[in-house]
Amino acid sequence: MMFRTALTLMLAVSFAAPVAAQPMTIDKKIISAEAARKIAEGCEAFAKAKGWHVSVWVLDETLTPLYFYRMQGTPMFTVKPALMKAESAVRTGQPNDAYISNVERRGVFVATVNAIAQDYVLSPGGLPIIIDGQVAGGIGIGGSSDDRACAQAGIDAVFKK
Repeated sequence: MMFRTALTLMLAVSFAAPVAAQPMTIDKKIISAEAARKIAEGCEAFAKAKGWHVSVWVLDETLTPLYFYRMQGTPMFTVKPALMKAESAVRTGQPNDAYISNVERRGVFVATVNAIAQDYVLSPGGLPIIIDGQVAGGIGIGGSSDDRACAQAGIDAVFKK
């Protein structure tokens, strides 16, 4: 009887051990408010050098705004599209202009319906901020003739290796 109890106890411990060894936390990459400010400053410097006036949104991975800046002289109608570009980039983990390939692959009607249903912005200027393969935030730019390059310049100002 004692042998059977000891064997049952050993088997129970051996089956329970792998479950207990599983990690109970996840390392998550997020950007800080300071990083968001420096990203926006990188965009601003790039835009100034080109003679552009832009609106810049930097969001964290939960779509919460960490930083917003509208350069003096930037049209007010650039603010909301820039925010929507950043939101789309965070939600999908892809640059907004990746949807152009969706249009080419699935057709204009289907791609447009999908974009509208999900509230995605298809124009360039929204980029996810990817750190160690994780979406740590996103940036959206509006108002320039190359919003994507401006967004990339901001990311590069902080995270370029």
